[in-house]
Amino acid sequence: SGVRWNEDYADPASDVARFDKVTPVPGEEAIVTYMKGLPREAPPGTKWVYKTGETNLIGAIVMRATKKPLAT
Repeated sequence: SGVRWNEDYADPASDVARFDKVTPVPGEEAIVTYMKGLPREAPPGTKWVYKTGETNLIGAIVMRATKKPLAT
């Protein structure tokens, strides 16, 4: 996606530490609310880096689309 995301688990100001503390927009998962506010660091599809936020976002999308828990 090209989103900027700090995956540093030792940094309390990192995105991976902060996204769980966000107050979600009513009807949204917290990760959706948080990710919508992040800027891009690269054009989509030009840089690959694992980002927990994107993985969690995909999970939220799958749950919403299937109306089932992700584990199912």
